[in-house]
Amino acid sequence: MYARIPLILALMALFALPALGQEIAVAAQQEDEPEISLEICVDLDFPGGTITRLLDAIRGQSGVNPNVVVSPVAATLAIPPFKVRQVEIGDLMRGLQWTGEIDGYQFDVNQEVVDLMVVGARLVRGQDPIRSRAYNVKDLLNHGLLVDDIVTAIHTAWEMQGARETTDLKFHEETDLLIAVGTHTDLETIEIILATIGQKGDKEERESIAKLRAEMDQLKAMVVALQDECALLRHEIKKQSGSK
Repeated sequence: MYARIPLILALMALFALPALGQEIAVAAQQEDEPEISLEICVDLDFPGGTITRLLDAIRGQSGVNPNVVVSPVAATLAIPPFKVRQVEIGDLMRGLQWTGEIDGYQFDVNQEVVDLMVVGARLVRGQDPIRSRAYNVKDLLNHGLLVDDIVTAIHTAWEMQGARETTDLKFHEETDLLIAVGTHTDLETIEIILATIGQKGDKEERESIAKLRAEMDQLKAMVVALQDECALLRHEIKKQSGSK
């Protein structure tokens, strides 16, 4: 019986070699596989700022550079402060969608590849981004309108349509520019008011010109009548001179 033990051990080793080889191969494969950056967990105390600042904080805390592509608009949005503990980077980036409205935009996160995430921004329905625009009101002022009257009309319209506190309006005297800050709707209101005031000024100007033309026609008629009277007087003078 003792003579058969070496044979049994040899057979056991022979059958165990494939399984051992598979374990070694799997371990080697796991070592060769790159770590997915979006699955790395981080502890983060973010003070707030743009997504670029957030990615810098993630790199500093985790030591990895996550594969995140950011659109130009999304890169300008200010993320509010937050604290997280042991959260995967991918879940953290997806959570940006729930930060709510920021300057009329909302983060839109898309991940179609395992380790690549795209962060964009979309307009929130019913909201417009804040922008600025300048209007030259020199012609209106030349027609006798006052800056205060124009500004009051615009502010009244803004109040009636429920404009937000972010709207602002200033007049630059040196260039006759009316500079406004507000949403597309707010600025559109200004354009309508200025166009309406301009039409009123044009109408008054047309009426004034028509009145002047009528007065000129009357003067021309009076001149013609005076010329006729002068001609009659000359004729009478000649007639009297001949009779003498």
